[in-house]
Amino acid sequence: MVATEEKLKKHGIHNVKIYAADITDLPALEAAATEIQRTVGGIDYLIANAAFVSGVTSAGRPEVLRKDMIDSFSTNVVGFINTVNAFIAGVRTGQVKKVIAITSGMAKRE
Repeated sequence: MVATEEKLKKHGIHNVKIYAADITDLPALEAAATEIQRTVGGIDYLIANAAFVSGVTSAGRPEVLRKDMIDSFSTNVVGFINTVNAFIAGVRTGQVKKVIAITSGMAKRE
């Protein structure tokens, strides 16, 4: 988060606020959404940028594959739905009203 804030500053962008929350923790998302709406009001852009990418090879180990699939679904599907649900009221009161999902854990991280 700090690196992103520094890049924004370097490029003269001062009207962007960055917040972080664990997308698998619905109460934390709801608390973050409440705080953001209290602080800045409506949300113009909600950028959901999170993904679970397993580094485990599960060939021949069905129990590992099962855990990886559950972790992936919990983060990449349920977590995204929880994020949108927690923040949608703020997006609806924003001016631009956009939800952006960045769904690739394999993307360049720069």
